[in-house]
Amino acid sequence: MQVPIMKNEWNWTTVAAVLGVAMILWNASADYSRLEAMVLQNENKNADWRAAHAVHHQDQMATTLSVRATVNERLNAVEEKTDVLDNLSYRMAMQEQASKTLGEATGDLKQSLSNVTGDIKIIREILTRMEGARTTK
Repeated sequence: MQVPIMKNEWNWTTVAAVLGVAMILWNASADYSRLEAMVLQNENKNADWRAAHAVHHQDQMATTLSVRATVNERLNAVEEKTDVLDNLSYRMAMQEQASKTLGEATGDLKQSLSNVTGDIKIIREILTRMEGARTTK
């Protein structure tokens, strides 16, 4: 048996197929490079956004704390005023009670004075009668 002789010829379909595979590989590597560059760019944008967002949160926290401090100060001032109002309300209630008691005492005093006035009239009348009785004797 004899070994076949190899022909060293280039067929145009083989060349086209090899060139097609080479172009596919070259395009795939170029696409991969572009994709890798876009991913890196997006990662950088994401990192920048995260840094800016962290600064935003810090600013918001500072604003929130300052507003909270202001609200606490105002609330303390309102509580102090409420304490003063409670004190004034108590004092007003005591004053009203004292006025009521004083009014009742004044009414009792008027009644007593009226009674005393009536008694004085009766005593005068009695004295007048007694003097009249003395003078006639």
